[in-house]
Amino acid sequence: MSSSRTSAKSFHIRSRKPREISGILDSVLKKYGLQEKIANYTFVLHWEEIVGKAIAKVATPHSVRNKTLVLSVRDSIWAQELTFRKEVIIKRLNNFLGDSEAIEDIY
Repeated sequence: MSSSRTSAKSFHIRSRKPREISGILDSVLKKYGLQEKIANYTFVLHWEEIVGKAIAKVATPHSVRNKTLVLSVRDSIWAQELTFRKEVIIKRLNNFLGDSEAIEDIY
């Protein structure tokens, strides 16, 4: 007859105080060099505040490449309008980001 034995494994449990997820996330982002990249996109959460309600309804940030903000725009009429307002938008955006050269162009 064969008998089945279960082997007991011992686990070492560290007793630590719980940490906030934001602290853990910050350290992981720093470790992989992503914190600055993500910080560059915080403006998306404040887009309407930066550009105003009218522009926010028709244009949304898509990406940032080589200091150029790429927007998705409702139509060609608004795309043309935004070219006229480009300098003001860039200035407001850079003021929000705290870096006068963070964004140099809008496409």
